[in-house]
Amino acid sequence: MKCRLLSVFAFVVLSGLSNCTYNDLWSGEVPSASVDYLMFGHTSGFCIQCDEVYKIFEGKLYGASNQIISDPDAVALTQLPNSNYSLVSSITSQIPIRIVTGSTSSINIIGAPFPDAGHTYIEVSQNKKIYRWYIELGNIPSDLQDFLNAVQAALSKLN
Repeated sequence: MKCRLLSVFAFVVLSGLSNCTYNDLWSGEVPSASVDYLMFGHTSGFCIQCDEVYKIFEGKLYGASNQIISDPDAVALTQLPNSNYSLVSSITSQIPIRIVTGSTSSINIIGAPFPDAGHTYIEVSQNKKIYRWYIELGNIPSDLQDFLNAVQAALSKLN
């Protein structure tokens, strides 16, 4: 009887724990508390000085635009007003699981890796692991569609 009670208790505890993980994986989102920062922006192909990049970090928004951004980490970002942060802060809660399961040792690419196409740039740091993505807008997988629509809407609001 004691063994059976212990087994039932263990089953209930494990079911509860696995249910949280299951829901997080299938929701396609990462809890915002686990995201160190989110960078997003776009490259504009052959348009000189048309790129822009923004970073949501510690409750603030930083940005740079109208320049050539070949290395987003090397761009000097300026803190933007809190009103701009309020416009776009919700996208940190919409990050799909695919974005934080890619390679951390190289840039992940979806679509053509050619500079003339232009790309959406996504960089997420989660638990000090950095995931970088270049995504061609004509080749968006369905699991990224809502997130990239939110990123494009954020970019429009900031212009």
